[in-house]
Amino acid sequence: MSLNPSIGLVGIAVQTNKDTPASAPTFMHGLTGGSPFGVSRSIANTSVSCGNRAPSDARVDSIEVSPSVQSLCYPDVFGLYLYAALGAVDTTAATGKEGYYKHVFTMGDDLPYCTIWSQIGKNNFTRADGCRLGTLAISATGNEHLSMQADFKGIDGQVGIDSIPGSVQASCFGGKYTTTDCTFKIDAAGDTPADALVSEASFTVENNVSGLTSIGRVTPRDIAVGKLSMGCSVTTIPDDITEYRKLVTGSKTATKLSGSVVLGSVYAKFFHTDDPNMTLEVSINHCPFTADFPEVDPEGSEATIQFSTDAAIITSAGESPVTITLVNKTASYK
Repeated sequence: MSLNPSIGLVGIAVQTNKDTPASAPTFMHGLTGGSPFGVSRSIANTSVSCGNRAPSDARVDSIEVSPSVQSLCYPDVFGLYLYAALGAVDTTAATGKEGYYKHVFTMGDDLPYCTIWSQIGKNNFTRADGCRLGTLAISATGNEHLSMQADFKGIDGQVGIDSIPGSVQASCFGGKYTTTDCTFKIDAAGDTPADALVSEASFTVENNVSGLTSIGRVTPRDIAVGKLSMGCSVTTIPDDITEYRKLVTGSKTATKLSGSVVLGSVYAKFFHTDDPNMTLEVSINHCPFTADFPEVDPEGSEATIQFSTDAAIITSAGESPVTITLVNKTASYK
């Protein structure tokens, strides 16, 4: 019987340190795609002239452990991905909502290490160790459910293990965050975003992680964390060019193009499919947006303007470029 890729599952847990894999997943959930083991090997030759034009040597130059998880935003496990991507979380009881917790995720000084288990087909299990989250992308389109892709880099792995340990149930059947009835606000030049009609949006946390190597080891000895880049892209369906005008002139009343950097902001709020008490809010300030003037289209019915930035900036030492607030029934992510 052939390997059936429609059977897939991933488990994830935070490690206590770099070198000690977690014993069992804290959460398990379904997948929409990706390769949650993601191991690749690089083969190299050492050039030696030995009386023949053909190579006489081959070696494993490096092994890259790079799990990629594509999924929907399930309310419990999604908080762990946010913690893995940003590194800091403050958790309190949700006001007026017994049994619910409010988690505020911001940029921390460092990122945790994670263990990632996966299943593909009936009895094929893997484990990736010492993983740090390099890129977390969140996508909102139309009336689709909110989706995510988390790309990790790890230091080791095992393939063909007996099973995914533990007894935690997969978070596939309890609902997820969705774009239906969501709220979007944007300000192209300021920190007071106002309601906007949006056709699609994405938010991307890029940690610029890299593997650190050493002599005699083909897998990385550690995963280094680089500078955080918080990007976003919001495609608006405007009534006029006011927001674009603010972006290129610095004011909704000015007419002359400005050479100064203009900083905008964006806010979005999403609700759970089954429980309105569970919400997800994304707030990004100081966005140096770029945007193109809408093109004329004789066949078109409405114009769109896409505001995007690769990296929101901070204006004080203790600030985070993004604040993500998650309300769910999970008590802690640490």
